Amino acid sequence: MTISTAITDFFNSLYELAASIAGIAYRTVHSAFAAVWGLFSGIINLVAGVLRGGVELVGGVGRFLISESFSLPRLPHSFFLDRCGVGAFGQS
Repeated sequence: MTISTAITDFFNSLYELAASIAGIAYRTVHSAFAAVWGLFSGIINLVAGVLRGGVELVGGVGRFLISESFSLPRLPHSFFLDRCGVGAFGQS
């Protein structure tokens, strides 16, 4: 092995070491940013899902109440008072 080959191998090893350290630093920083981005997007999706569910719930309850109010028979007011044992003008 000649001196020039040894020096070339030494510099190649230094280059590989520097490239390896730079790759590790890049992957570490990239994963940290990806984790933070995932956290914030998850929180945004959670809030959006809760709001969407709340709107669907309120809409469903409102739709149910409206449908029930239109499906009830229209009975005279005295019908309910007679069933409660209350006569005319609130007298028993």
